[in-house]
Amino acid sequence: MTAPLHHQEIRLDPVEVFIARAEARAHLFGYGMLDLHEAVDVLQADGEASGLVNQIGQDAVQSILSAAFAAGRIDPPKEGADPIEDGAVDIATSTLQAAEFLVREKDPARLRAWLDKHTAEECAAILRHLERREEARVK
Repeated sequence: MTAPLHHQEIRLDPVEVFIARAEARAHLFGYGMLDLHEAVDVLQADGEASGLVNQIGQDAVQSILSAAFAAGRIDPPKEGADPIEDGAVDIATSTLQAAEFLVREKDPARLRAWLDKHTAEECAAILRHLERREEARVK
């Protein structure tokens, strides 16, 4: 018989998590998967709701966003195209499960390195999947 596995609770630095999220959304913006307002407004709202703005200040939050989005757009979006919504990107269930696992592991650097191995379209699909899962969990 095996003894139950006790998971150690890992606390992540909220600033590190915010930086990782900002970089991910900047990456999606850079490939034209999100417009600038869609990419930044969610981060700003989450920073306020989570108390991060109160913790580190609005200037620090703006500095994080500015650094993440400094690279600008990498490739202009195709007129009217949304490969995720159009079903052109098919993400394997195992990939989505891997993303969920990495989020639960609370290791932003590992998640970032894993996402770097995927295309912008795949990253957008993974992000949308994770956001839908979170919305369902919160409800």
